[in-house]
Amino acid sequence: MHIPIRISGKLIQYVAAVCVNISSVVYGINIAWASPVILLLLSDDSPLEVGPVTKADTSLFSSILYIGGMMGTLIFGWLADRIGRKWSLYLGTLLQIPAHLLIAFATGLTHLYVSRILSGLAAGASFVVTPIYVSEIAENSIRGALGSYFAFCVCIGILLGFVIGTCVPFFTSPYVVIAIVFVFVVIFPFFPETPQYLLLSGKVKQAEESIRFFRGLNKDLTQQVPDSVKLELDQLHSSSTTTKKATSISLEDFKPKSTRRALIISFILIAGRNCCGIFPLINFTSSIFEEAGTDLTPNMSAIVVGLIQLIGIYISLMCIDRAGRRILLMISSVGTGICLLILGCHFYLKSIDVDLSSYGWIPLISCSGAVFIAALGVMNVPFFIVAEIVPAKIRSSVATAFLFTSLLHSFLFVQYLITFIDAFGMHTCMWIFAGWCFFELIFVLAYVPETKGKSADEIVRVLEGKNAKSPEQAIDRADDSSPSNVPR
Repeated sequence: MHIPIRISGKLIQYVAAVCVNISSVVYGINIAWASPVILLLLSDDSPLEVGPVTKADTSLFSSILYIGGMMGTLIFGWLADRIGRKWSLYLGTLLQIPAHLLIAFATGLTHLYVSRILSGLAAGASFVVTPIYVSEIAENSIRGALGSYFAFCVCIGILLGFVIGTCVPFFTSPYVVIAIVFVFVVIFPFFPETPQYLLLSGKVKQAEESIRFFRGLNKDLTQQVPDSVKLELDQLHSSSTTTKKATSISLEDFKPKSTRRALIISFILIAGRNCCGIFPLINFTSSIFEEAGTDLTPNMSAIVVGLIQLIGIYISLMCIDRAGRRILLMISSVGTGICLLILGCHFYLKSIDVDLSSYGWIPLISCSGAVFIAALGVMNVPFFIVAEIVPAKIRSSVATAFLFTSLLHSFLFVQYLITFIDAFGMHTCMWIFAGWCFFELIFVLAYVPETKGKSADEIVRVLEGKNAKSPEQAIDRADDSSPSNVPR
């Protein structure tokens, strides 16, 4: 794509990250919209012709989204290595249009179930492809910030989902989502494929044009380029993980110590998004606040929580390339755990008939605090840590496998959360979630390295337990005061 005027490369990367994450906004809407709608479907004012539905129906209505997500991770994870990151995400996001048209014309639960499966397929594409696309176009200096956009945009979608589900009529809300998808459909084709995927496919010229585009340079390969971009191109060409044509993955690709460590870190951090309790609770926020008896209405409480989560993600976005990944994960883990302990104590006292009528603010404050602090790290950082530490050759396959597992966790949590609460009490559920948070704190302290501002080769060395900079790199950087901008 020809740029007629000089535009900052970083500005182009920011715009691309915003555009690609429109799909993340829609995914967030799909998650949160169900929360206020569940109360509507259970009521006598149900918009469906079949009338009010059962709690079992609403559990399936919420959880079936993740069944679609599991299928989506497999389908679009495979497509990401066949037709590219760009077009696999584009095709996946298009599925949101028929999904929401089904809601607009729904007469029974079957329409809603099929709609949620289609939205889940689209979510799978967003989960797998979006972090990879952003990581592969970003410079080191802003890679963390751009990586944070995924979780930030999901939180924007969650807030919008609460608002739309509460304030917009049931049969009108799908058209709001379709309008958002239309913006993505029109704009995203103007951005090129990632340079790393193009090199993996043996398309060297297109890869150089792509990296020139994302660095704000003219696509003419004969024009002079800055030294930093020359270095970036040289390292992309020489890297053994990106210059050779994509081949079948074998066990040899998993033998390096750095790769094995990266896989363990990725699995624990992605699993933590569900096991910390925040994500499952978002699906039933309104119902939980209805049981807690807060001073605000359940749906208004849910909107407040969505807004607080968005603020937390924004602060994380501002800090991720300043404070670093580890410190945000540690603060987030311990803070979320404490808030969930308090919330569990509140529900326990309520279960033994202690009068808490004067303390209706406690569940709102503790739940909001947990959501806010989790947004700083536990819910946000894992996505782009995976994109940073997993080698490029196996990145798509590993992301597919781990996100499939994560969505399976989501399905099980959402499907059986109410059953578990009925059997063991809300307080037990909160305390189990808190226990995971404290485990994750210990895991990060003992096992997760800092990747802030490091290139692909430096991250590999850190994962191997070596100095981030090789002797050669140390000499080179002593002669060049400007940081290298080599994307993973």
